This record gives sequence, structure tokens and C-alpha cells, in this order.
Amino acid sequence: MWAGPGPVGHRVRNVVVSILLMMAAVGTFLLLSTLVVAVVRAVLGAPRYLRLHGRLFPPPPQGRRVRRVVRRVLCAVLIPKS
Repeated sequence: MWAGPGPVGHRVRNVVVSILLMMAAVGTFLLLSTLVVAVVRAVLGAPRYLRLHGRLFPPPPQGRRVRRVVRRVLCAVLIPKS
């Protein structure tokens, strides 16, 4: 269409390629800056979270529900179906 043979086509193709490269550069910059912000927030927020909760990761689940699930799994594994 526009990017055919000849000097005009090459110019159009160069403009399109440069626009795509700029878009890729902006996208890469946004991705990396988001990653940096996430890491900085996690590093700076970890001491506060530790102060508030006493642990960095939530405790493992305990209680009836877990026992019920374990019992169901053990029964399904140990009791053969006939």
C-alpha cells in the first residue's frame, strides 16, 4: 500500500518501524519501572508488615476444615472403591 518500492515507500517503512520501536521502548520502560516500584515497596513494606503481624508469610491453615479435607483424602486413598 504505502510502503511500496521507491524512496517514499522506504521513508514510510522507516517511520512505521521507528514508531513501533519507540512503542516497544516505552512499554519496556513501563514494565521495568513497575517491577522496580514493586520490589522497592516490598522491601520497604516488609519491616512494617513484620512489626504488625509478626511474620512475613501467613500461617498455615489449621482447624476443622483442614482436618476434614485430610480425612477425606486419606479415606479416598486408603479405602478401595468396590
